[in-house]
Amino acid sequence: MCLSGGSPPKDNSAEIARQQAQDRENKVNQGKASIDSAFSVFDPAYYDKYKQTYLDNYNPEVDRQFGVAKQQTQYNLARAGTTDATIGQKQFGDLVRNYGQQKQNIASQAIDATNKLRTDVENQKTALYGQNSASADPSLASISALSNANSLSQPAQLSPLGSVFAGLTNGIAYGVAGANNKLPAGYANAFAPGATLPGGNGSGRVVG
Repeated sequence: MCLSGGSPPKDNSAEIARQQAQDRENKVNQGKASIDSAFSVFDPAYYDKYKQTYLDNYNPEVDRQFGVAKQQTQYNLARAGTTDATIGQKQFGDLVRNYGQQKQNIASQAIDATNKLRTDVENQKTALYGQNSASADPSLASISALSNANSLSQPAQLSPLGSVFAGLTNGIAYGVAGANNKLPAGYANAFAPGATLPGGNGSGRVVG
């Protein structure tokens, strides 16, 4: 008996492979879109606000401490009778220069803190892109992106400022410690050599 010849089954493995590759690419693109959406909160306005909040935490405390230090310097110099002398002018000049330096330091630290946050965000986003490309799981990418973005956007803990003018004011106080003139009773304790500035340790808060 002679069997009639038929056409061999069509080999569509290449087409299947192409379709699978396309499906995978679509899933990777979906995951990337979810990552981009979750991290879209970190725009230029977000970083500007972060930096400004940092400045708003420390600058008022520097201003407050400067006012206290200036008053303390005035009383210490008056006690020594050198307010209008060259030494008095130098002490006030040193205090003002130190104040300007403290403000510059805070501005620089605010920029550094903001740049660190920006770097952390970009590094985490890059890591999520890599995980998404490896897994091609858009649901996992979305969950991971939202979790990481939420973690990065949590308020940052800021430490107290500390007494930034203590070195200058204490030096002046020790210089006049032996003067015969005495401060009025109401100021004796507040401006004694080595006295702690009221609230000089600052107050911690968070950025966010």
